[in-house]
Amino acid sequence: MAIDNDFQSIKNATENFISNDCKKIEITQASSAKGNNRCDIILSNIVKTVILENVEAFDQQLIEGGVILLSGLLEDDQDEVVKSAEKNGLILSKKTRKENWLGLQLIQGTAR
Repeated sequence: MAIDNDFQSIKNATENFISNDCKKIEITQASSAKGNNRCDIILSNIVKTVILENVEAFDQQLIEGGVILLSGLLEDDQDEVVKSAEKNGLILSKKTRKENWLGLQLIQGTAR
């Protein structure tokens, strides 16, 4: 499942899915990640404000022990994102850094 709020991004992703023979990916245009899906893993490459707006939805959609990979963050974003994630039952398990960019791996750490 893929979600984006930008029509051009949806169009480009759809073209890439076709070019790469990806037939099992459902893409939706939406302004948030809220939904009723249950996921093993969530990938989010977007700015801090959008991540913060969707942390609760990410947690609700993860299975117990599920993983979230966040990128598109600046180093200065880490404390605020991790604090919000922890409030929603997500635990920082790994981080990577390249120049000022940050990638975070969070796991769903609370029993449901």
